[in-house]
Amino acid sequence: MVLLDIKEGILRKFYKYIVIIVITLLIAVMYIYTYNNLVLEGKIDNTGFTIADIWIYCFRGKLIQVSNGISELPSAVYLLFQLIIAFVIGDYARKDYDSRARYIIVRTKSRISWIAGKMVWVWCALSTVYLCMLATLALVCIINLQGNIGCAINTELAYRITGVELANNCNTSVVFLKLLLMSYITSLALGSLQLMVSFIINSEVGYMMVVMVVILSAYIRNALCIGNAFMYVNTSYISGGIINPLHIIVVSCLVIMISNIILIKKFKRIDIF
Repeated sequence: MVLLDIKEGILRKFYKYIVIIVITLLIAVMYIYTYNNLVLEGKIDNTGFTIADIWIYCFRGKLIQVSNGISELPSAVYLLFQLIIAFVIGDYARKDYDSRARYIIVRTKSRISWIAGKMVWVWCALSTVYLCMLATLALVCIINLQGNIGCAINTELAYRITGVELANNCNTSVVFLKLLLMSYITSLALGSLQLMVSFIINSEVGYMMVVMVVILSAYIRNALCIGNAFMYVNTSYISGGIINPLHIIVVSCLVIMISNIILIKKFKRIDIF
């Protein structure tokens, strides 16, 4: 079943991943433009950049400020990536259930294996998203003379991009890998939540649920609002950060577990005929 889901939900939906690649490429170009301007203005040395530097730029987010009672809007890049990821999950699982799931379940005599296959599909789909993003950034670093493939973060560059300094005496490669892991696990949590709501209510509400979590996270700096995982200026891996990434990972794992348990219990009671 999982192989069928990969074929139907990923390979045949390849255009969604092309969108991811194009958006990542456009943001990488924006980053290179920003980098060159900083070099020309003499604000940083022309030491080059890595995949980690562009990744920080993509997921930097921003601290929302309120002036005269008017709040700023969240980062467009922050919102764009998360909405696209929700678009990748989309309504495939629900449509598959409404079309051929009944016949598969009757033939295999197992509801759990079918819904478990959809859970694994979510993981595979989101893993493909991250692989597409990282592969695109690696290609940019290979093509651009100033880029190099690596995980080390240019601390001076990160300060200019995010406005805050990395913690002293830290291994920047480890920091990047931890930030990447935090984002990935949180994406899995949002994907699991979207899948659960799609089955309990409908796909549109599932998408709206993810949008709500992402927008609330831009204004509420708390680990319970797991969207903060995609705004690195809020995390304590960066000096002055507000949220401990470990807390977000724990909350995200709980969201994955609870969403899957609720989905399995609900699916067991669904009348498939």
